[in-house]
Amino acid sequence: TTSPSILEKLETLESKMDELGKKLETQSQHSKSDMIEIEDVDESQNEQEQDTNSEQGPWSVVAKRKPKRPNLAVILREALDEQKKADIEQESRAHNLIIHNVVEAEQPDKCKEHDRKFIEELLNDQLDVNVEIKDICRLGKKEVDSSKGRPLKVSLERKEDRSAILGKLNRLKGAEEKFSKIRVAPDLCKEDREKVRELVQEAKNRTKMEEKGEWVHLVRGTYPKIDIIRVKRRQVATPEP
Repeated sequence: TTSPSILEKLETLESKMDELGKKLETQSQHSKSDMIEIEDVDESQNEQEQDTNSEQGPWSVVAKRKPKRPNLAVILREALDEQKKADIEQESRAHNLIIHNVVEAEQPDKCKEHDRKFIEELLNDQLDVNVEIKDICRLGKKEVDSSKGRPLKVSLERKEDRSAILGKLNRLKGAEEKFSKIRVAPDLCKEDREKVRELVQEAKNRTKMEEKGEWVHLVRGTYPKIDIIRVKRRQVATPEP
């Protein structure tokens, strides 16, 4: 069977070819519009022409501009440049994790130290993974009255370490609250985040369609290998009166 990475590349190539076809069609329409026709020349000019050459009657002139041929080399180069930029961005994001619900330090000058200490405790003590951290930073502008901390981006030296971390997140279920409440996700581009958001919404819709409410639909996996699964809803024990 074809590996997912090859399928993705084929889909990307197909998309680029569709875009190329649209650009060629647009340029063809522009070329047609460049062809102009001039008819019904000024009557006085027509009469002067008749005086100089009696054999020529009323006439019309058709002037056409040579249609511009689409520059395929330029279009393909632009498409390849766009794909190259997307590949570089994807490779860069493959080293990153986005962590939500991590409390920020109140003092701005203590923020970096506070975040690094939290990440080291998370990785070393809670998840027991040995990874090298390249950088840690907060995303977005800090809001004064916000009780939630801004998302925390963690950049790793090796992209393989991201999978090691994501594979051990189930250990946080029984951890203390500051670790159990966080949400960890891969760093995705806007388009990929939208795909995940649509899949989550689809899971919610399927759950609502369950007649007896005994089942819940959840999104599981690590992008791009994610899917919707159907699991038994947890029974909540009610205390005896």
